[in-house]
This record gives sequence, C-alpha cells and structure tokens, in this order.
Amino acid sequence: MTVTNGLTGSEKRAAMQDASGAYRHFLAPFVASDTKLQLIAFGSSSSFDPSRLEFTTMDDLSTNLSVGFSIMHAHLSFNDNYVAEIESGADGELVLKQVWYLDPFPEDGQERLASL
Repeated sequence: MTVTNGLTGSEKRAAMQDASGAYRHFLAPFVASDTKLQLIAFGSSSSFDPSRLEFTTMDDLSTNLSVGFSIMHAHLSFNDNYVAEIESGADGELVLKQVWYLDPFPEDGQERLASL
C-alpha cells in the first residue's frame, strides 16, 4: 500500500499494475496457466490466516481435487467458506485452478465468487 501513497492518476495506476504483475509472478508456480487472478487488494489484516483455517471436505474428482475449507473471522464469530479447485498440471504436479468464496447470501444467484 505504501507504494501508492502520494501517487495520483496514471502514476497510481502504473504502481498498481506493477504490484499486480508481481502478485501474478509470485503465484505463477502454484496456479494453472489459464487461472484468472483478481486484482490485488490492501487491508489492515489478512483474511487468510492458517491459524484460523479448517479443512472441511476433500473430493477426488479423477484428475482434479475439490477441497473445502473455512476461515474464522479474526474479530467476529463466524466463518467464511471456500472451495479450492486443484488439478494435475502437464508435468503431473498439482496446481491451483481457482479458489471460490461460497457466498451465503447471493444477491444475484451466484453462490461461488472467484477469490484468488
């Protein structure tokens, strides 16, 4: 976030694009090549904290895995639920295809929202 402090307009957009490129580069070894990534986001606390993570399901779908997990909010008393789609890459290694947030109150009927 400090990278964009004091920047405006095209300078700020360029800094955000650079940060998004770094994010894509960082995740490249772990995600499928056709995975669409969201833009980076800044916040005061990370929503992904391994100490608040609980795995809930794992379904072997032949060449793919579907792994359900929930994350307890840091300051609230409820969990957010997710499903990770994992597939076998060309070299046989597992790669992350997408992480879906399971919206408990979908306004437009879309229960799964891309979260990677």
